[in-house]
Amino acid sequence: MKLTSGALFEHTNCLLNRRNRYQFLATFLVNISTFAHGIGIGWMSPVMRQLQTPESPLSFGVFVEELSWIGSLLGIGSVIGNLLAGFLQDRIGRKPVMFALTVPYVCFWLLSYFAQSVQYLYLARLLAGITGGGGYIVFPIFISEISDANMCTIVIGAVQIVGTYTTTLICDQFGRKILLLISTLGAGICLAAFGCFTYFAKLYDLSALGWLPLVLLSLDVFLCNIGLVGVFFVVLVEVMPAKIRSVAVSTFVVILSCTVFVSLKIFPLCMQYWGISITLWSSSLVAFVSFVYFLLFLDETKGKSLLDS
Repeated sequence: MKLTSGALFEHTNCLLNRRNRYQFLATFLVNISTFAHGIGIGWMSPVMRQLQTPESPLSFGVFVEELSWIGSLLGIGSVIGNLLAGFLQDRIGRKPVMFALTVPYVCFWLLSYFAQSVQYLYLARLLAGITGGGGYIVFPIFISEISDANMCTIVIGAVQIVGTYTTTLICDQFGRKILLLISTLGAGICLAAFGCFTYFAKLYDLSALGWLPLVLLSLDVFLCNIGLVGVFFVVLVEVMPAKIRSVAVSTFVVILSCTVFVSLKIFPLCMQYWGISITLWSSSLVAFVSFVYFLLFLDETKGKSLLDS
């Protein structure tokens, strides 16, 4: 018996049947906002040093202390977004919260584009944090609720690029824990190696290895995406019992946002007072501690039903 392509796609076991296609489309649309948010806040890292030079794209000067606030206000905004989204999502629903997140995001872009002083950037980054913090609360829960339990992880990472796409291919095959272990250990090694390069570059001529920092940084980004970015929020949703999932996820994301605030606040200061080498080694130490923690205490959630209590 022959099956037409249409009949094949409508088969209940087909990944691309109508129900699953709607789930993929909804997840894709939700994650567009995550992608746009990343573009919006990602300009800070590459231009941080340039903002303190005459080549700055801004019409006003920015000092190190101000840079630390520009970076860290994202974390404060994230806490605000976490709390607001966590409070509202069970009262007015997930979709209204996601629609509401467009307001601070649009204001963030307008303030960034028309910035006339550093205070514009302060407010812009705060609003960007509110958008991101709210999204981190409501997006994973929304996606988990519209997706089948056995395909939730595949869908969540479907529109992430390169590293996270790799996660979608191997997450259900090898499990979540191994990806987090590879991610944290690999990131720690890359950051430690990068720190060594910057240290010895001050003592010796390493121009022949000028390609190495880019390779290490690219590898670090890739390894972070296959675990810490692509899997972390999936695991966070899966380890929480269904009856407390919304509150528990909101609580832990608030803690995460506070950590982001501290990290972004002290990073420019660490760069100025410690130098890049010690800052990178300190970051690698955090990654190694995370590796040990995941190794000893994280339970594998592969195959766990999202309906488990």
